[in-house]
Amino acid sequence: MAKDPAKGWGLSTVKARIAWEYMCHVPRDFVADVMHMEDPDGFSQRHPNSRKVLRVKTGPLGVHERWGADGHDKLNSIGFPVYAFIDDATGYWLGAWVVPNNRIAAVIGYLFLCVVEEYGCMSFIHKSDQM
Repeated sequence: MAKDPAKGWGLSTVKARIAWEYMCHVPRDFVADVMHMEDPDGFSQRHPNSRKVLRVKTGPLGVHERWGADGHDKLNSIGFPVYAFIDDATGYWLGAWVVPNNRIAAVIGYLFLCVVEEYGCMSFIHKSDQM
């Protein structure tokens, strides 16, 4: 435990390092007892729920503020790859096209420019799994 000043090693890691460095397998319960004796707060610091990430749901402020774009591969097996754009604020489909390949950057760029030309505006794009 002296080799881990950040106290990030868990029980399995300590047990494995002892086995690797000293060629000696120590029972798991013994390792846990020593770790609890030496550093009782370490287990609570490493608990998965001890580190909370603050998440805030953000939504678009208005129409055409943010678009979602995604390729759909379900019809690829029969030769119909689809690429589509939606408006996140309204859920309105801005366009959907059957293209030769929906993974080529030039095809996606062309479709984006088609949407920009049709609606006369440009928006932020994010990868959307909601389509």
